[in-house]
Amino acid sequence: MRTLIIIPVAIALAVGLGYAVCGAMHHNPHLREMIFAAAVCLIASEAAMVPIILTRGASPASVAQAALVGTMIHLFACCGLGGGLIITKAFGLSPAFAYWLLGLYWATLIVVVVGLVGAVKSAPVGSNATAH
Repeated sequence: MRTLIIIPVAIALAVGLGYAVCGAMHHNPHLREMIFAAAVCLIASEAAMVPIILTRGASPASVAQAALVGTMIHLFACCGLGGGLIITKAFGLSPAFAYWLLGLYWATLIVVVVGLVGAVKSAPVGSNATAH
């Protein structure tokens, strides 16, 4: 799936844009927090695509349900991993981590949803999946 390749590109673009804006405004971009937030969003976004990969060739209804599950995985993984890093204070991240995570969450959510909608649209209408 193309979306699996587009996700890291979108994260790199969002991080680059954020870094440039911080530099233009003479603010500290908090590079470590940015990297951790990018890693959390990358893991969550790639994991969100797993249900769609598993339902290749299934009916449109099954693919639509997998897409919904994918968006939930994205949300819960971002919240769980990001919240876990904030609560444990294992890496001594500053509050800037939450801001980077918020921005990258929305950037990756857009890419994930566009990919999931494309998968739902391309699901085979006449598949031989039966409901029991």
